[in-house]
Amino acid sequence: MLQFSDQLRQQVTPDAVAQCALEGLIAHLRLDRSYIVSYYLDEHIALLDYQIGNDTVPPLPQRLDLSEYPEASKAILDQTLVIEDNFERQGLSETEKRNSARLGMWAMVAATLRKGENKPLWSMVAINSTPRRWRADEIQLIEDVAERTWTAVERAKAEEALKQADRRKDEFLAMLAHELRNPMSTIRSGLQILRHVDANDERSSHTVLMMNRQTDHLVRMVDDLLDVSRISRGKIELKKERVNLVEIVSQAVDSVRSLYKEQGKRLQVELPTDPIYLEGDVTRLSQVVANLLTNGARYTGDRDQVWVRLSHQRQQAILQVRDNGIGLAADQLSAIFELFVQVDISTARSKGGLGLGLTLVKRLVELHGGQVEAQSEGVGQGSTFTVHLPTLVAAAEPIPTATPPVTNPAAVKRILVIDDIADAGFTLGMLLKLKGYEAHTRTSGQSGIEAAESLQPSAILLDIGMPGMDGYETCRFIRQQAWGQALVIIALTGYGQEEDRQRSREAGFNGYLVKPVDLEALTKMLTDLLDKDPNNVGLA
Repeated sequence: MLQFSDQLRQQVTPDAVAQCALEGLIAHLRLDRSYIVSYYLDEHIALLDYQIGNDTVPPLPQRLDLSEYPEASKAILDQTLVIEDNFERQGLSETEKRNSARLGMWAMVAATLRKGENKPLWSMVAINSTPRRWRADEIQLIEDVAERTWTAVERAKAEEALKQADRRKDEFLAMLAHELRNPMSTIRSGLQILRHVDANDERSSHTVLMMNRQTDHLVRMVDDLLDVSRISRGKIELKKERVNLVEIVSQAVDSVRSLYKEQGKRLQVELPTDPIYLEGDVTRLSQVVANLLTNGARYTGDRDQVWVRLSHQRQQAILQVRDNGIGLAADQLSAIFELFVQVDISTARSKGGLGLGLTLVKRLVELHGGQVEAQSEGVGQGSTFTVHLPTLVAAAEPIPTATPPVTNPAAVKRILVIDDIADAGFTLGMLLKLKGYEAHTRTSGQSGIEAAESLQPSAILLDIGMPGMDGYETCRFIRQQAWGQALVIIALTGYGQEEDRQRSREAGFNGYLVKPVDLEALTKMLTDLLDKDPNNVGLA
């Protein structure tokens, strides 16, 4: 029985548990059929949850009417029901005997359990197609197996429910992040417009800069939500290549210097002069460094300091980010990397955040074959976060290529924006006009196709998630037209997973930008794609 219990514990789904139990019982007792049934007495029915057997006892129907078995139903309520010979069984009505014989049930043991006041009756049933004298130890075995199987099935159901809830949580976070991107796209475009038209007004300029910072912060939080969801579901893929970690850290430091300056905090950086090469994803490694630096800024006080040091020891890159901020208690050193965990003191809570940044750091570092750890002497004593990453053998630096002269990217180029959210399309179109483009907007795939044919734009910025004819279908239709085969078409979307990018390539898009779109990234992509030979514009 211990071995049987071990086998049940190894099964991870309710179906697997039931299959294992029924197969084991049939083999041990040489049964013709065994099944698990739930009784719903208020409805006077029994439903077969699982059954296994051979053809001597045909499969039972999934639903049994208990009114056809009144005496047997009463007996099952009180105790284990034992039938050794259907026609000799005292207490069964003639109708019940005929029904049992029709189903091939000549000998049976039904071990019944009632679990909880509101739970239905549940039985594990052993059947033979010929009369059988059941021994006491066989009946006891069936009762024990029924009890253990019930426990194992309930455990598997609970675990499955937890996994399903976790999947739904991840799906919700991904959908929430996607839905937030559309209003953020409009807000960011509007702020960029104000930045251009109110540049000479000091108060307006200060306000716009402040709103831009908060919008960027919101974008980072949404990105973190999406990334956590992707990693949890195993849907994040690293684009690994040979990279110089010194350059990555330097660029990440530059990206947060304004944050430190605004908060009056000092950032001391110590980087080696020689490159440190490793195989990694530039974007994700930059995210690791930026998250650690942002974390340092968040949990240090006014005029406090953060130190960054990168070194190379024994084929490992060692990145340390140290601060003299609020510190960590001993029990927080590992918990701080868990999802949604924040330092549990009032000072930390006042700093905001979702408790995602360090979770992403840990998981991204591990995806690169490294590890990260936190150290602190205690609350109020500052913290040190140390990242270890495996490195490659150094190679010669490539010879830099000459930078081409900068030209006016907008030089009389007509752009068509297609987005079902009118505000988003309007603000993006206005931004493009401020940058010198001729911009037109449409709010559906069909109206966008008609405009593309008549306007013959240089490029189309096409939203993916539109009702009716979505961006994929719209792009495919345009590509099928003679006038649309050489058009530059760039996808604008709130979805940023690799499968989404692959799908856009297959539909015929040349470029792919995730909302809210950064104006500089957009104009650079337009310049790069429009300056190419129309016959050589590849898919993004």
